[in-house]
Amino acid sequence: MLSTVLAGSPDAIWCWRADGRITQWNPAAERLFGYAADEIIGHSLLDLIPHQKRSAAEDVIDSVSAGASYGQFETIRVGKDGTLVAVELTVSPLRDQKGAIIGGATFCRDIRERKGVADSLSRTIRELGTLFHLTERLQAAKSAQEVYEAALEAITEALGCERASILLFDSASVMRFVAWKDISEQYRKAVDGHSPWTPDTSDAVPIFVADIRDTNEPEALKKVIENEGIRGLAFIPLVVSGHVVGKFMTYYRQPHKFSEREAG
Repeated sequence: MLSTVLAGSPDAIWCWRADGRITQWNPAAERLFGYAADEIIGHSLLDLIPHQKRSAAEDVIDSVSAGASYGQFETIRVGKDGTLVAVELTVSPLRDQKGAIIGGATFCRDIRERKGVADSLSRTIRELGTLFHLTERLQAAKSAQEVYEAALEAITEALGCERASILLFDSASVMRFVAWKDISEQYRKAVDGHSPWTPDTSDAVPIFVADIRDTNEPEALKKVIENEGIRGLAFIPLVVSGHVVGKFMTYYRQPHKFSEREAG
């Protein structure tokens, strides 16, 4: 009966002994995590758990072995290839014919799609709120500086970065800082005038730098950027009537892989 349930379940299920060793592993678990049954049976449950969560998992194993159950909690598990999988687990004790607890059973549902939709909706709501707040501030702005400050706040909120700046070409066609957030004077002076575009550029596209160390920029410039505590950054052209008038910059303390959403 148990074998039939395991084989037919659309959700991943595995059974384990009180010492945390896996004893049964169904086809859905194979598909979800990439381990064939003969690869994982006999191995510890901890092989499926990120290192930082293993202490908590050991507590769950002990509690279930003592008779506790856990219903529908969200967590992360690790596939054979190292992929992190968002899952919802239900964990119950297993008993022998005499009622003694001999281990546990874990019922696991893949919730990556659900989490992805929820995260996307959450981001959209935040971005709409940011846009609404920016519109209010722009309507109330009485100076260019107030416009810049409102734009910086919107940029950092929407893109999840701590620091940003706005630069515009001056009358001599030199790119100058006009507003910034958490960027030092020393850094501003060191990179003042630097721009990948000129005012005549008509086809400027954003430039995303995941890690300044991987670029072909001069070593002196890379050192200046790293000394400011910057590894990832983006150059976003500000375009009026088809020509570049300036740029805004976003900065990240760690290497940052820009998503399609950010690039869009």
